[in-house]
Amino acid sequence: MPTEPISPGVNDPGTAIDIISTFVRLFSIWINFKNDSQESEAKFDKVRFCTLSVKDMFDDAFTAIERDGSSLIEVTIKLIKSLSALSSIGDEQVQQAAAYHAKRIIKYAEQKLVLESDINNVRDEAQIIFSVKP
Repeated sequence: MPTEPISPGVNDPGTAIDIISTFVRLFSIWINFKNDSQESEAKFDKVRFCTLSVKDMFDDAFTAIERDGSSLIEVTIKLIKSLSALSSIGDEQVQQAAAYHAKRIIKYAEQKLVLESDINNVRDEAQIIFSVKP
């Protein structure tokens, strides 16, 4: 089933950009909390939970927007810049997840953006921020 780009009537670029900004705020809070927290003795030894996977969280947050918004330069550039912001405050796992998604964005942009200048903008932005090439 082919994927549809973001629909202007339902999911306009402004909404996608707003969602990306929301993800950045949420991840920033989580990253800062994670960086500030100290390992301590368990207060509730009967409570069990799975460890959060940075890769899974980034995949869940960004994959659909990358795919569906990649035909729009403003969404694509917002994604690259947002991943850069997260990478700058995160640990190695966050930096790896951000670089991985930056590479995906470049590949989608090369397939879906019409203007070569827009594709070059995405490549340049990713290169400056992440030193990545497709």
